[in-house]
Amino acid sequence: MDFDTVPEFRDANSPIHRARAAIFRAALAIALAILPAVSLALPPSVLAPWLEEVAPELTLDMLDGEETALNSYRDRVVIVHFFATWCEPCVEELASLRALNQRMKDQPFAILAVNVGEIDARVRNFVRKHPVEFPVLMDRDRAATKLWQVTALPSSYVLKPGLAPAISVRGDIDWVSPETLAALDATVRPAARTISTTTGEAEGRKPE
Repeated sequence: MDFDTVPEFRDANSPIHRARAAIFRAALAIALAILPAVSLALPPSVLAPWLEEVAPELTLDMLDGEETALNSYRDRVVIVHFFATWCEPCVEELASLRALNQRMKDQPFAILAVNVGEIDARVRNFVRKHPVEFPVLMDRDRAATKLWQVTALPSSYVLKPGLAPAISVRGDIDWVSPETLAALDATVRPAARTISTTTGEAEGRKPE
């Protein structure tokens, strides 16, 4: 049946038309309400250039209570990784990041894992089960998550020395895959050469 052929459905003031409109509005409200949750479901990961000119600021408490700032890591390549304990792919990706961190231990490189909106006790228990060697930052009010425009978990951002945006990743990724390592290598190697040259010049400089 074509509802538009029925007078009661064509008439905007009819009870049936008003009921249909009310149902539609309710369905739309439900869809909009669940949209943020749906956006956190993991899409296929995308390793893409991060086209922002300047990275957002990031200053948060670490899980151990000490405050840290992204600006403290400006002399190295940094991965800022947003995660949550309830996010199953995040568990696998943290393991992948641990492996990457080991590979990069002799490079000018750092990882900052940012927990999104959870209480300390929950994150502390999670880290006990899944220990990491890099700092875990607490975005308790999700302000940093909003500032960095994170729309999926996990999400990661790679910055070159000087905190210049380089790569963004929406969704989970294997950080030690050949493709990912090649992309990181192209970012890390110039940084290592620059820092090595700068350090050598500083060490070789004679006092005046």
